[in-house]
Amino acid sequence: MALAGAEVGVVLCTVGLATGPIWARWAWGAWWTWDARLTTTLVLWLIYVSYLLKRRFAGGPQMQTLAAVLSIFGAIDVPIVYMANRWWRTQHPAPVFGGSEGSGMDSSMVGALMWNMLAWFAWGILILGIRWALGCKRFCVNDLF
Repeated sequence: MALAGAEVGVVLCTVGLATGPIWARWAWGAWWTWDARLTTTLVLWLIYVSYLLKRRFAGGPQMQTLAAVLSIFGAIDVPIVYMANRWWRTQHPAPVFGGSEGSGMDSSMVGALMWNMLAWFAWGILILGIRWALGCKRFCVNDLF
């Protein structure tokens, strides 16, 4: 399950890191600004990729320990990515929810946002389940032969 979750995390981080600069070029005039949220997301992506590389190419009991340590670093970095634009006011926009006075969105948009969040959550769970099932099938077949 951890391997499947890391793979899904790499895909979603890659999509964010690839599409974000397209928007940033139009909004800020630069593809990459080393903004706090961008940089912490890049660090998270690097942690995911190093976890996957460690699981793929290393062996033995040290692999399991080092992979577990990398996953702990990834788990610590997720809230840092989320809070980055609150802690360090850089070029990234202010948070819409839980931001300063006057932040938020029009009440007519809340329903659309909630449906969108639910759909992305369901999509992530579906992809995670499919990847996990494929991994289980591969390991179960290998154990038989």
